[in-house]
Amino acid sequence: MGWIERTVLVIAVAAACETSQPRFTEPMVLGGVTVDAATLERGQRVFMLRCATCHGARGDGKGPSARTLARPPADLTRGVYPATVGGEDRLPTDDELRTRILRGLPERGMPPFTYLDPGDLDAVVQFLKTLAPAWHGQGPT
Repeated sequence: MGWIERTVLVIAVAAACETSQPRFTEPMVLGGVTVDAATLERGQRVFMLRCATCHGARGDGKGPSARTLARPPADLTRGVYPATVGGEDRLPTDDELRTRILRGLPERGMPPFTYLDPGDLDAVVQFLKTLAPAWHGQGPT
């Protein structure tokens, strides 16, 4: 399966997610902050459309396009973000996650997502936190 076919598959999965039952029906405490279900649903839609091709639908770094990259995408389920300003010893702040998404990591194959609507950007930042247990309940260390 080529990258075009894989991309189409991810988009189809994302479309299916939009029409299925909501994954988030209750607010969640992520990084010490309560995030409403509507924001998490919006973030999941953005993630599936923009990020899952490389990071995978589960955020595990095993998306259909991951094999085409020189370096594998981050496994977001681990809560380890080696390319953030703060390094690997702590969870990044929301601003650090926003900056990473906006600037991308072109040297690792992640494009900048400067075109994202500010609401979509904020929602995907919150959704990313649902992927790693390290965020659940507590704040950044």
